[in-house]
Amino acid sequence: MPPKRNVACIKPPDPPFIKRMKDSIGYQEPPTVETKKQIADYDENVDTERDDEKPVVVVLKPGDLTEEEVKSITEKVDENKRIMFSKPVKKEEKNSLDFSSKKR
Repeated sequence: MPPKRNVACIKPPDPPFIKRMKDSIGYQEPPTVETKKQIADYDENVDTERDDEKPVVVVLKPGDLTEEEVKSITEKVDENKRIMFSKPVKKEEKNSLDFSSKKR
């Protein structure tokens, strides 16, 4: 017996009283398989930053960065360059009790 390949489900129409009830409460059908397969109009190459996602500049002290200084720094940054991180400076340990802190 050959397998059935074209199996489809046909959803029966809603009864009239259910249609009236859905219309009165403003019911919307959940997404179906066909609507989920539709491709969204989104371009991955576009890197836009909305105003509500930008960091907020707060100046607490006279030496803090202002909004204009932040804009000038962000304009200077070349995003195509390789990011280089510097090694952290090791902390110097000050042990005044060298002889008593060791276990014998």
